[in-house]
Amino acid sequence: MRIMRNVVGQAVNLTKEEMEIYDRQIRITGFGIEGQKKLKSKRALVIGIGGLGSIIATYLTVAGVGKIILVDRDKVELTNMNRQILYNIDDVGKAKARVAAEKLRRMNPYVDVEGVVEEINEDNIDDYVKSVDIVLDGLDNFRTRLLVNDACVRYRRPFIHGAVSGFNGQVMDIIPFKGPCLRCVVPKEPQEESKVVPVIGVTSALVGSIEALEAIKLLTGIGEPLVGYFLVINGLHMRFKTFKVIRRPNCPACGKGISK
Repeated sequence: MRIMRNVVGQAVNLTKEEMEIYDRQIRITGFGIEGQKKLKSKRALVIGIGGLGSIIATYLTVAGVGKIILVDRDKVELTNMNRQILYNIDDVGKAKARVAAEKLRRMNPYVDVEGVVEEINEDNIDDYVKSVDIVLDGLDNFRTRLLVNDACVRYRRPFIHGAVSGFNGQVMDIIPFKGPCLRCVVPKEPQEESKVVPVIGVTSALVGSIEALEAIKLLTGIGEPLVGYFLVINGLHMRFKTFKVIRRPNCPACGKGISK
C-alpha cells in the first residue's frame, strides 16, 4: 500500500474523530479514505478573505485540507456584513485574516489555519505561491489577480480564479501550461476598476463554493476540472454558460511555454 506523506515527510493518517468528521465525503465513490488523506497532505493559499474568501476558506477547512494560509491586509467593516460570513458586528475593526483563522481553527481543529495580515505585492507573492499546492482567488481587483496568475505560472501552481459583481460571477481553473491562464483572457489590468464592487451576498457564496469545489477536485485528482473553460453565472436570470478558452501564443505569462 502506498503511504501518503505530508509536507514534512511524515505519514498522513486520519484519527478516529477525523474519520467521523469526514464520514459523508469518505463515503463518496472514488473519494474514500485515500482522497481524504490527499486533502490532509495539501497546502492551500487563499488570497483575500472577503465575500469569496470567507466561503472558500470555510469549505476547504471543513473538507479537511491540511494547511490553509489566509492573506488579507484589511480590517472588518460594517459594509462586509452582507456577504463575508466569517465575521459579525463584534469583529468590526479587527484584522480579517486573524479573525478568520481563529474561527476556522475552532471549526476544524485538525486543519492548520494561518492568518497573515499583509498586502500581496511583487515582493512577497513568489514566497507565498511556491510554498503551497494551490492558490485561490478571493480578490476584488485584476491588478492583484494578474500578479498572482503570473506567479502561479512561474511556479506551475494551480490557480482558481473567481470574481463577482451584482448578481453575476465567473470562475476559471488555471493549470499552467495545461490550459490557458488568466492573462490569456485578460492580458492587461483594466485601466479603471471600481474601488467598491456592488454585490448581493449569495453571489459571493455561489462563486466561492464553486472555487472550493474545483480546488478539492484538483487536490484529490477526482473529476474533470474547469481547465480551458470560463464559467459565467447570471444569477438574476439563473443562467450558467461555459465558454471555451484557448491559450494565446503571445500571452505575456504562459505564451513562452505554449508548446509544453
